[in-house]
Amino acid sequence: MSRVDLINQLMEQYYANLVYTQEIQRLRLFLRQKYCCEDDEQLLMEMQKLGRNVNSQQHLTFMFASPLVIQRQNSDDYLEIDQLDWPGEWANLRKALSDNNKAIKTRKICGTLENLQLILDEGTLVLHFSGHGQTEDAFQGSEFREFHNKGDVLILESLVGTQNFLTKNQLREYLHKKMDIKLVFVASCHSEQTGWTFHEAGIGHVICTRRETPIKDAAQKKFTARFYRHLFSDEFSICEAFDKARRFIASDSNPLIADEAFKFIIIRPKDKPYNINNQKAQKDFYEKILRNQHDCPCKSIGAFEKGKLQV
Repeated sequence: MSRVDLINQLMEQYYANLVYTQEIQRLRLFLRQKYCCEDDEQLLMEMQKLGRNVNSQQHLTFMFASPLVIQRQNSDDYLEIDQLDWPGEWANLRKALSDNNKAIKTRKICGTLENLQLILDEGTLVLHFSGHGQTEDAFQGSEFREFHNKGDVLILESLVGTQNFLTKNQLREYLHKKMDIKLVFVASCHSEQTGWTFHEAGIGHVICTRRETPIKDAAQKKFTARFYRHLFSDEFSICEAFDKARRFIASDSNPLIADEAFKFIIIRPKDKPYNINNQKAQKDFYEKILRNQHDCPCKSIGAFEKGKLQV
């Protein structure tokens, strides 16, 4: 019996005997994460226990986080949260890479704190995070006000599938100077501050989105697929792949998608962080990106062998 069949059998038994409760919701989230993500977490942990460097030749790690519910503070109550179409983003990305006919090694893994630490320790050529992001200002006056003034957050998943807010300061504690990662792509709303945190920890190139405005999921998926198609073609540098993907979005026939192009930003090795309250510095940085004015000698991230996409 497959794991999926086992889950279905377990759920049928629970539904047959119990009404749909929050405990059932928690169980469903737990089972989904533990068994329905291609066994990534279990495989990684088992290989780690054997002392194997599971990521020594990993080209792209796709980390997703989309909690189905937000657990309220000091309560067993839950709030609904918009679901991201990370499966669609993952499918588009795989299709784009398959078209290159290169033996790109990819992995999909759920965005928990435990898995983030594992990937940062093991290394990967490219780390792509698909999930929710939020500014610290959004927590002011809310029941989660303890996160106000602690930096912008990424919303990861807990081990039972609820939210895990990762603040800028907490992320710094996970990052270290010896990370074997050449590019981080933070595909979430309001992710600029998170992007700078990765950059300050030694990641040369970081792609993220402007802090002050959310980004449409459809535009994010299109940009992601086009960017990685160029990046893993062996023909373009990271900066060139970014510029081509941004222009591709800007030329979209749907104006609602085209208008999202300016929200994508890239942080390069020589870029310096600016005070987020300095509007002139922010404007100058954004305009430099839009005018494609980058002093970056980056090259193609590698010469990949011909072959099929490895997932």
